[in-house]
Amino acid sequence: MKVDYINPILIASSKIIKALLQEDITLGRLSLLDSHNLKDSVAIILWMTGDFDGRFIFAIKRNVALQIASAMMGERITELNDMAKSAVAEMATIILGRTGIIFLRGV
Repeated sequence: MKVDYINPILIASSKIIKALLQEDITLGRLSLLDSHNLKDSVAIILWMTGDFDGRFIFAIKRNVALQIASAMMGERITELNDMAKSAVAEMATIILGRTGIIFLRGV
């Protein structure tokens, strides 16, 4: 996988999550995996097609997903119900939109 494809997603993800949570975030170690252990996580899978085809999986711990949903919904969320999941999915949509802009225009 080319870093040219990964960096726009990392840039978009970190900017959007930082803006939503209004806190500094630190990216963890990146890796390419053939299998996934997503226990106690929420997985967001993004498919991208165009000059390349690929899938990106964002694995977010449930407690972080609750924080994101709480920030997006403007109230404390304690359960990953359908509305909370929808908020986290909306975050993924925002990230994908920002990623597309970065691909087209640069940072």
